[in-house]
Amino acid sequence: MSGQHETYSEQNNGSTSKGERTNLARRHVDDFWSWIHEKNGVFSIRSAYSMLVNTKMRREAWLEGRANSSDTDRESKSLEKLWKVNVLPKVKIFLWRLAQQSIPTTGLLHHRNMSTSTRCGLCGAEDSWKHSLLHCTVARCVWALQDLDLVEALNNTTEPDARIWLFVLLDMLSPTEFTQVAVTILALWHSRRQTLHENIFQSPLSTHNFISKYIREIEECRPKMTQGTENPIPVQMQTRWVPPPPGVAKVRVDGATARNTLDGLFSDVCRDDTELFLGASVIKMPGVVDPATLGALACREALALASDLHISRVVIASDCQGVIRDIKEGTGGLYASTIKEVNETARDFDQCTFIFEGRLTNIEAHSLAKNAFRLDYGRHLWLINPPDIHCIPMNFYD
Repeated sequence: MSGQHETYSEQNNGSTSKGERTNLARRHVDDFWSWIHEKNGVFSIRSAYSMLVNTKMRREAWLEGRANSSDTDRESKSLEKLWKVNVLPKVKIFLWRLAQQSIPTTGLLHHRNMSTSTRCGLCGAEDSWKHSLLHCTVARCVWALQDLDLVEALNNTTEPDARIWLFVLLDMLSPTEFTQVAVTILALWHSRRQTLHENIFQSPLSTHNFISKYIREIEECRPKMTQGTENPIPVQMQTRWVPPPPGVAKVRVDGATARNTLDGLFSDVCRDDTELFLGASVIKMPGVVDPATLGALACREALALASDLHISRVVIASDCQGVIRDIKEGTGGLYASTIKEVNETARDFDQCTFIFEGRLTNIEAHSLAKNAFRLDYGRHLWLINPPDIHCIPMNFYD
């Protein structure tokens, strides 16, 4: 058997269309109250008062057509964080100008009656900050040389406003990744200006080499670790398989969202302590795009996969640190019911441990999640042989 598909309509005893709400529970869990304005789901007067004040201010701002104070405070904090990025001042100034939407693209110049055209001077498409830095032919050639996961994160961030786009990346990316993005967009802009105004063309490879050299110099200028501090694990060591204890199986989980649709997906790959493949599963569902919720559902599916494989001792590894913390603390907020179900199901095993592992040790589940969106909605199961991410089989029960 190479794959198996179970639709949610069969699990829910009724048809489930894309616009309807899907029942996410797999086992009977008693209903309970959860307050979404607190991380632990417990009501507090402080959070209730804060919710009422914020609601009042948002409604007043909407009626008066102005930005509310919570948005202003959030933007101020994000701008402060933007100025603390570990790059040269000229990069910070460029990021600030981008956040203010003041870099002189052809589209902006036309909007200010300073240009008669809105077309890109390099490829002829409609010009904007996003086109110049991400979607132009030259920009795409440079991004194609960058890290694949970083480029995917940029493509998944579809904010049209440059300021919000930067703030989202600040929260989503690590400091090293954001530094790489900042240096890359400045290098792209500088190369673009040289081509348009000085007729000096710089190849994408030259731009990529400049970016790599700049980031390497930043790393060399950072303070070295003092003696007595534990040496960091080299990157080549982090990418290796981290085996579980003898006699224990390990399930690595990951979640992903589609780029152009409101579809969510999570994958699980199970191997024993000798790295022998035991099984894998993927669940694709509509309307679930919150990363933390997908991470919690992936942990729940890992328990279901281990149960299907008759495994009694299991370690579940996820790169979503917040979900692992919520499972251990029994919290969860919006996905508290899933966390409660995970903890109750975990008691059925002789040994069940949830651990956090970085993405570099979770490449198999991450690659499966990225390449499984061509499948239909429902559960897909692989036994005996691992799934081929380049040729994932379609459902043969339909």
